[in-house]
Amino acid sequence: MGYLVIVMAYASFAKGCLACEGKLSHLGFDTAPARSTLSDANRRRSYLVFETIYLELLKKYHGFISDSRLKGLSIRNLKIIDSSTISLFGDVLRGVGRPRLDGARRKGGIKVHAMMDAFSGVMEFVRMTPAKVHDRQFLLKLKLPGESFVVFDKAYNDYRQFHSWSRQQVWFVSRMKENAVYHVCKVLIDRTRKQKCNGVVKDQIKSQ
Repeated sequence: MGYLVIVMAYASFAKGCLACEGKLSHLGFDTAPARSTLSDANRRRSYLVFETIYLELLKKYHGFISDSRLKGLSIRNLKIIDSSTISLFGDVLRGVGRPRLDGARRKGGIKVHAMMDAFSGVMEFVRMTPAKVHDRQFLLKLKLPGESFVVFDKAYNDYRQFHSWSRQQVWFVSRMKENAVYHVCKVLIDRTRKQKCNGVVKDQIKSQ
């Protein structure tokens, strides 16, 4: 992702130089740089270079790109996780999902998992896998500091990972699967009988 941002920035710079070619001498340029120059220079360069540049820029300018709608929110380390599948031909990658009712073949694809910082709206971690790989495998690749809050859908449910996060004081919010087996230990809030209830409807302490 960092590489893509840098390449796009350079391409825009190169086009801008062509538009002002007559004034480049003031910047010490004899001619406008070719758009292919960066590609040639980076051909043997490790991806870690772009990863480092991207993360350092994000760290420096994080405060400037924060979402003003979230000002005043007490949670400061809120992450959002989701995925998107890019469909390809079934001959390229194995299919994903349940068998189709019409008997047709499932389409293969690449699944892009991303973790976004809720305050800046910028992706902090992206991983691409074959679409057949289960979503919960993405959680094993994350390194979150204590007191982080993570929000994701039920496709990422992994009780072992939840237990590990709880020990590390990494908190998470997700939807519970319909077939989950649990026991209600204590009811903290129950507003299910109230009409037009906003906010938390029910809060329970449960055990698996």
